[in-house]
Amino acid sequence: ATTLISVYGSLENIYEALEKEGDDMKKNGISPRIKELLLTHKDEAFFSRDLATIQTNIPLSFEEKNFSFTPHPEQIITLFRDLEFRSLITKIETLFSVSFNDGKEVLDPQKEYKASVALWMLRSDITTPSYNDIVSYTKKTSLDESIEVLEQELKSRDIWWLYNDVEVPLIIITRKMKERGICIDRAHFETLQKKYSAKVSALQARAGALVGTEVNLNSPKQLSTLLFETLGLAPKGKRKVSGSFSTNAETLESLKGEHEIIDVILEHREVQKILSTYIEPLIEYGKADGVIHADFFQHGASTGRFSSANPNLQNLPAQGEAAHDIRKGFIARDGYVFLSCDYSQIELRVLALLSQDSGMCDAFMKGEDIHTAVAMHTFGVTKEEVTSDMRRKAKIINFGIIYGMGVGALQKNLGTTRAEAQFFYTQYFETFPNIEDYFKNVVQEAKDNGYTETLFKRRRLLPTIHSPIPFIRAMAERMAMNAPIQGTAADIMKIAISAVQKKIEERGFSQKAFMLLQIHDELVFEIKKELINDAKTLILETLENVLAPYYDMYAVPHIPLQASAAVGGTLDELK
Repeated sequence: ATTLISVYGSLENIYEALEKEGDDMKKNGISPRIKELLLTHKDEAFFSRDLATIQTNIPLSFEEKNFSFTPHPEQIITLFRDLEFRSLITKIETLFSVSFNDGKEVLDPQKEYKASVALWMLRSDITTPSYNDIVSYTKKTSLDESIEVLEQELKSRDIWWLYNDVEVPLIIITRKMKERGICIDRAHFETLQKKYSAKVSALQARAGALVGTEVNLNSPKQLSTLLFETLGLAPKGKRKVSGSFSTNAETLESLKGEHEIIDVILEHREVQKILSTYIEPLIEYGKADGVIHADFFQHGASTGRFSSANPNLQNLPAQGEAAHDIRKGFIARDGYVFLSCDYSQIELRVLALLSQDSGMCDAFMKGEDIHTAVAMHTFGVTKEEVTSDMRRKAKIINFGIIYGMGVGALQKNLGTTRAEAQFFYTQYFETFPNIEDYFKNVVQEAKDNGYTETLFKRRRLLPTIHSPIPFIRAMAERMAMNAPIQGTAADIMKIAISAVQKKIEERGFSQKAFMLLQIHDELVFEIKKELINDAKTLILETLENVLAPYYDMYAVPHIPLQASAAVGGTLDELK
């Protein structure tokens, strides 16, 4: 952009030059690919400029003394309900010290929570809905009246059973998870606090020694001055409003190798994050009784997945020294052990189930490793010839396709050339042609309906699927591709949780086996040591057979689910 503007002076001049037959932009450092992109996205370029231009020619006549009004907060709130200005309703209540409920109704917390879950099932974009959200959506003035409306709509959408038989039991299950909580070794975390604080100080000192002056690594402005003025490194991004250049992670990664301090800054940030995001909050949350009583919200994500907060136990580090350090601090109670049960490749299995692609279905039905199978087709080799690097690339391709990656994103994640990424991308859809057709159909249905549906008919609204802004529309299309897969996987997990809890109670294990955590495709239990083998068998069988009643009901292939188990006295031992 800097080159284009400095050479041509304006957007109009750039496109005038682009459209001239004889203009050779290459001599000015503009590659043929950039030229092609500019021509392809001409409308977007001018639209972006229009968005960024402040209009100063609006005829306005304004005198402050003539501007006065008498606020009517109740009317404002009613209007904001109709306009779905969710956060503004709360601000109006705070500003004018009024409440939409205003004492008219004594709310039953359990009933309100059930209504909150019901609304979320109807409007996935409204996560963890409040009382205001509930009455705003139903246009009613009481919770009971709102519940009637919500229940009727759940029945008309044919998802009443999913709400009543799956989501409602989860309300009790998640409450019990919070009440029991998971124990931590506070002494271990206090030792970690000292260890990582010492690391932060050592890195700070190391940075100072490298540049010969004291520098605050937590100050983006000081870092910008140090890197781009004192050390004279070439800035990789635009100048911010403050006048300094960005020192975000992407900028620093691009500067690696140009000065030793870059690695020190990146490590300092990582260590600081471990300390402030994980270690210190866990110590604080475990102060009262040495137990973390985190919240798990079944309606906290528009994808259908659980979310967690206070603290977020779904976000613990997964790899490296810090992951081991932190996970060692979560300990089973005396006489108990942890049991982790994890679905294997559930989203790829769901993709096979929804797309009904014969090649992918056949691989799962034969019990083949899907990443190896994809590597065989992609690289044209036998099973025995598949190397670990081939399988790694196949895994990236598999999950990239699920999340709607294009060729460019695939190239970046594979660390390869664009030509090779294009080859892999084309080869994948030639190998599994039904998957390409399935994605095209899903995107078209989202455009026609404004939403996608999981196998179990729960919707994900996609209001931006018709956006005139290309990158927003493209984002909605990628979400449309992924939402039924991730949403169906989330539904399966929820059905499984309810089924497992029911089996535990039927077998009389409810005082000896407790569900503690739900982390994406994984469930973590705390189980009496003498019961561990029976409980493990029971839970794995339940997880793997949970789809049995639904294959024929929804006319989908009998793709087997596979779950694995691990046992340990700490989370770190769950291998």
